[in-house]
Amino acid sequence: MTHRGVATSVRYITGHFREDGDEFEDSFQGAVDKNTTLVIYMGLSNLSKLSEVLLRHGLPTDTPAVAVERGTLPGQRIVFSEFGEFPQKVEESGLTSPTLLIIGQVVALSKKWQQFMAEAETKRTTVTEDITA
Repeated sequence: MTHRGVATSVRYITGHFREDGDEFEDSFQGAVDKNTTLVIYMGLSNLSKLSEVLLRHGLPTDTPAVAVERGTLPGQRIVFSEFGEFPQKVEESGLTSPTLLIIGQVVALSKKWQQFMAEAETKRTTVTEDITA
């Protein structure tokens, strides 16, 4: 989640809030920082709203992002995207909960991010792998 010279801090934020509160907007106040990795749990169903809030707070659209469904379990699926297209790509992939959202420059250190970038022209953004193999 951190890496020297790329991300010096990590911030864990819930992506699920009461419908009647202002917690959603308040939780992301000051969260956008080029040296911080954002890890959002329970945020899959609110990803569009999360995206709007983060973009409004200045998150660049080209920020690397990954959604990890069933992390570390057989059938784990991951979706990489630049943040500007992240909600659309995640929705198109059909990911379900539990899914962890990781947003920040540290995502670009993944070999799978590099694979995603190389295959971006073919629109292939979902990588499914069985980690028990």
